[in-house]
Amino acid sequence: CPSTDGTYEPYLIELIYMASLALDDLFVDRLRSALEPLGDGPAKKLTDDKGTLRISKGGKPLVDITRAPVKSHARMRNKLESADDHRDKEKPRPKWNVDTVRAGVIVHDAAQMQAVYDAINSHVGAFVRVKNAFAEGATVNYGYRAILGNLRLESGLSVRRVFGDAHRDKW
Repeated sequence: CPSTDGTYEPYLIELIYMASLALDDLFVDRLRSALEPLGDGPAKKLTDDKGTLRISKGGKPLVDITRAPVKSHARMRNKLESADDHRDKEKPRPKWNVDTVRAGVIVHDAAQMQAVYDAINSHVGAFVRVKNAFAEGATVNYGYRAILGNLRLESGLSVRRVFGDAHRDKW
């Protein structure tokens, strides 16, 4: 039975990947819009070959937003095979890929971390999971501290809004 044997999972991964690509710009735009009010002007694009946006205040860097690649097909497929990830989860297993659209946010002034967190939570998407490596007793990974957050991004988009009625029959 296709609904229980998992043969459809590669197609679901492809759908998740395509949706993630479609939402990537929206996510970064929402981050910029949420965080620019903390600075004293519009974000400026750095010349770092990553498209990093910098928000400054008083001539000093406040926040950098760097787009991260959408989670790859290979990474989602690998998670299906890993006992530490999705192998034994309820089907459809690809639905457990909750962090497919990503960006890095660097806060240059630690005193602004709460304001940045609140702005993201209020204007980009509610935090549904947070790993805080600043918390007392937290493990530091890869030589730095980070707050990793998964957000619920409500896009407000629909197939009709993106493609119009011309593609209705295809969908």
